[in-house]
Amino acid sequence: EAKETVQSEFRHQVSLLVQPMLQ
Repeated sequence: EAKETVQSEFRHQVSLLVQPMLQ
């Protein structure tokens, strides 16, 4: 329930941080 929401939010934040690094 809440765990899935937190995980998706965490992955979203990580993707935002990783994207600039990859470019």
